[in-house]
Amino acid sequence: MPIVKCFINLISEKMTTHLHHQRVYSYRKKGQFYSRKVGYTGKYKELTSTLEEAAKVVWEDTQDDLKLSPGNEAGCSYFLPGGVNTCYSYNCIDQNGCPPNLTRRYAYRIHTAEKLNPHTLKIHQMPGCMIDLVTKVTKILSDKDEIWANWLTEHPFNAVTTKTYYSYQRKGNRISKKTNKHPDQRYNYKTRRPSKGDLVPGAPIAIITFGDPKNLWFQRCCHGKPTKTPIVHIPQRSGTLFVLDGRDEEPDEDGCSWVHRADMENSSENNFTIAFVLRSLKSWEYVNPDGTLAYPRLSIRESEKLERAEKLGIQKTKDYYTRRWELEIRVAWFLYLRKHFESRQAKLERQRLAKNQRRREIRRLKKLEKMK
Repeated sequence: MPIVKCFINLISEKMTTHLHHQRVYSYRKKGQFYSRKVGYTGKYKELTSTLEEAAKVVWEDTQDDLKLSPGNEAGCSYFLPGGVNTCYSYNCIDQNGCPPNLTRRYAYRIHTAEKLNPHTLKIHQMPGCMIDLVTKVTKILSDKDEIWANWLTEHPFNAVTTKTYYSYQRKGNRISKKTNKHPDQRYNYKTRRPSKGDLVPGAPIAIITFGDPKNLWFQRCCHGKPTKTPIVHIPQRSGTLFVLDGRDEEPDEDGCSWVHRADMENSSENNFTIAFVLRSLKSWEYVNPDGTLAYPRLSIRESEKLERAEKLGIQKTKDYYTRRWELEIRVAWFLYLRKHFESRQAKLERQRLAKNQRRREIRRLKKLEKMK
C-alpha cells in the first residue's frame, strides 16, 4: 500500500506541475505573466559556492529582535510570518553633504507597518560574497532577456534582502514561517501610477532559493480583490533562480495585477530555507559605521507598544529559548554539519568498497592456489 500511495502522489505531482505550466503558457500568450524561472545554480557552478558562503553570512547577521506589527502585540522576528530579516546594500555613490562619520546606504522597507525595532535594526554593507552573487546573477539575466538587460543597465541591483523560511513539528503542533499575499511594488489602481516606495518601479527582482524546497504562489487581483483566475504555482528547490518581472505587478486598464506569497513545500517536516532577493532600490538611509540607523524613527504608538512588549519579556520565556534552540540545530545541520556528515558518509562508503575489493582479491588468489 505505501508503494501505491507514493506512486499516486508522484503522478498527482506531475499532473499538477504540467497543469501550472499550461496556465503560465496561456497567461504569457495573453501578455499577462512575464515572471519566470531562469534555471538552477547547478547549471551555473560558479554560483553554488557563492550561495553557501552567503547563507552562512546571513544566518550570523539574522536579526533576533522584537518585531512591531498591527496584527499582534509584538513577537520575536524568528517566529513571526513575513518581513525582511537582513538587508545588505551598497553605499550611495553621491555622499555630498553627508554628516561626519555617517554614510548614505540604500535601504528597503525600514519604515513600514510591520518592521523590526529601528533602534537596533542594521543595514549591512554588501560583503564580498554578496557582491559576487549580484555580479553573476546580473550577467545571467542580461544574457537571458534584452528587456531585463536594459533595466539592469539603467537600474542595477544595489541591495540583497533575505528572508528565512522554516517549518518543524513540536509536540504535535506545526510551527512554520511564511510570507502572506502581497505585491513588492504598490500602484494606484485608478491612475496606474506607482505609490511611494523603496523600489525602482518596473525593475526586475531576482529570487534565489537556498535550502529545502519552497513554493511561490501567484494570484491575479483586480483593485486588490482576488479574481477567479486560477492560481499559478512555482516550485522552488535549492538553487532555483526566479525572476519576478515588474510588469506583472503593474495594473492593466481594468486595474488587475499579480500578487504573490511563499511557503515551505513540506510544512510537516523539519525544513529550512533562505531566499536571496536582489532588488533595485531608490531609497536610502543615513547609517552609522556599525550599520545601525543614524536617525531611527518611531511613532508614539509604536514606542509604547515596544516598551510594553519588552516588559512582557517575550524573548526570555522558556518556550522561546526551546523553539530557538530547535531552529538553531536545524540551521547548523543544514549550513555546517550536513557537508561534514556527507563527506564522512562518502569516506565510509569508499572504505567499504575498498574492503570488499580486498576480499574479492583474496578469494581470487585462494582459487588460483587451489588450481595449482
